[in-house]
Amino acid sequence: GEPPRGGTPPPQPRSVLVNCNVPVLILLHHVRKCYLREEPQAAADEGVEISEPPTNFDLATPEGQVLNLAVDCDTSTRAAEKVEARGTYVLVRRIPGEEEGAPFTFKCLCPIYKDVQFNG
Repeated sequence: GEPPRGGTPPPQPRSVLVNCNVPVLILLHHVRKCYLREEPQAAADEGVEISEPPTNFDLATPEGQVLNLAVDCDTSTRAAEKVEARGTYVLVRRIPGEEEGAPFTFKCLCPIYKDVQFNG
């Protein structure tokens, strides 16, 4: 087919294949590292740094369901138990609620999914 004339194509998500046979925190750290490399401008805009603890982040489905990997911080929990082998996930930032004990909110760090509502 012919590419559409004029206009820019919609942005494509940058996909990174990651090894799920690692503990969840290692997976989150790895995904965040890939994000910093692949989306440096978005990372700068969002203030994402490699020094942040991986528990500040989480993965979610593109439909908006947060996996809450960072909650199950048992270091022995393998990512493969929590994520689907060929699934697509987006990186989100966990933002603590204003009040103590308030639920977290989630901010999508992937520009193309910024209109999706993410819930834990």
